[in-house]
Amino acid sequence: MYARLLIGFFVGIGDNVILINKKYQNAALRGALFGLITSIVISFYGGGEFFIISGIIYGIITDLISTRLS
Repeated sequence: MYARLLIGFFVGIGDNVILINKKYQNAALRGALFGLITSIVISFYGGGEFFIISGIIYGIITDLISTRLS
């Protein structure tokens, strides 16, 4: 739960971060990056590889949905 909260926070404050010019591809890449960073930090407390992969997927989904609704 803590990881999902952090990913949502980073997606919310990182709305203006532009990595590539296409709107939805940028959202997917940005979400994957936020999910990766958050999951790596939290995986030190246990969870490992599965937790990192899940964080990346959750980051992409969260950022795409928030981009679509904004």
